[in-house]
Amino acid sequence: MPSQKSSAPSIAREPQRDRGRLRVATLIEAAAAVFAEKGFDGATMTEIAARAATAIGSLYQFFPNKEVLADAVLARHGELLDASLGEIEARVKSLSAVALADALFDLMLERKAERAAAIVLLDARDDAAIQRAELRERMRRGIAGLLRAAAPRLSADQARTMAIALLQTLKGVSALSRELEGEKRSAALAELRDMVRLYVSNKLGG
Repeated sequence: MPSQKSSAPSIAREPQRDRGRLRVATLIEAAAAVFAEKGFDGATMTEIAARAATAIGSLYQFFPNKEVLADAVLARHGELLDASLGEIEARVKSLSAVALADALFDLMLERKAERAAAIVLLDARDDAAIQRAELRERMRRGIAGLLRAAAPRLSADQARTMAIALLQTLKGVSALSRELEGEKRSAALAELRDMVRLYVSNKLGG
């Protein structure tokens, strides 16, 4: 999947009404599910429209090709991450260290289809390394901001170093969710959750 910035002039059409915005959200959600299941090359616009229970013409009305739709899925993934981090930040002052650790852990369990689609689509891009680095930095900044809000005594460098370590650990949540099933997955995730709780509690002091 080539980068839209460098090779494709087509762009998504911005909906002007609430009804159009809801339709676009539905299309992006359906696209994420199909991309996660089939990959970029295996997914078709016809299947995505069917998954969204929308006419193919309506899909093309907003997204002129599959590349533009894939970019919209990636952009939406970033927006959802920012929104989720913002929700945690809004209540971070009232969270214990354990509750903050749980909030970050649960963030990695949310919206599995969107997360899986993002991984698939990033790997398919010509500029995959750049896009992954940008998303990683976006998450690090968000987590560092939460840590400093929870513990203002932390310096920017301390919070960033913690954010790097935390994000690396939290990546295991998604990996285990994909790799294991049933009781094995539950047990492994419980152990990983305890690790994150202990780390955050130790660094933030309870």
